[in-house]
Amino acid sequence: MGGLLEDVQEELCAISAIYGDDAVDVDLDSGICTVRLSSGSASLTAGVLLPADYPAVSPPHLEVASTGMDDAVLDDCIAGLVESFSPGEPVIFQWLEALRMCMEDWVADQPPPSPGEGGDEATEASDDAKPGGELPSQAHPEASPGPDLGIAYRFQMGNGTWAMDSDDDGESAAGGRLLHLLQITGAQDVCVVVSRWYGGIQLGPARFTHINNAARQLLVQCDMLEGRNTKSKGPRSHA
Repeated sequence: MGGLLEDVQEELCAISAIYGDDAVDVDLDSGICTVRLSSGSASLTAGVLLPADYPAVSPPHLEVASTGMDDAVLDDCIAGLVESFSPGEPVIFQWLEALRMCMEDWVADQPPPSPGEGGDEATEASDDAKPGGELPSQAHPEASPGPDLGIAYRFQMGNGTWAMDSDDDGESAAGGRLLHLLQITGAQDVCVVVSRWYGGIQLGPARFTHINNAARQLLVQCDMLEGRNTKSKGPRSHA
């Protein structure tokens, strides 16, 4: 699978799970990862080229193209990413989150559109969404009687060591992927439990994307992601 180290391949797989396969293209042979992000009327595409000696020695090479966003703001946002690189530490997720937060802040600072302007509303249908809190087992008689669980925790101990582990309670490999998510996002002093009800449709590997997305949304909601409480104060030197 190309010349990338196994840890780097796992990092890229985690990025795909976090942002979704429809937003991420990964070429393990060439070491190129392309991620598409959007917020309101703005969107950007980040191309990340990983040198053979990443992350031990060299940082990734980053190229960003944006639509509906001020180029100067974007340049300022990515200015310090390379200087923030610490050899041996994975940075792809942190860099992507810095770009996403910069874009969201810029969109939030824009004045509301005048009457008569604005784009079409985008909606996503939810399979068999039922009001009133109906359980999947009630909506689908063929559904499993109970949920499969993915569990992971990561705590920093007083002596500087880490206590972390994962468990797959009926959902093979989900716990390990959740733990990897906690590690690359820098989340600490947290335990995440994601339950999945089988509703009669085989999702295959796509289920891991949904599991990681559910975990990430909860971490964001609880302000547990590393760096998210320091808005617009990311690294600032040129990439």
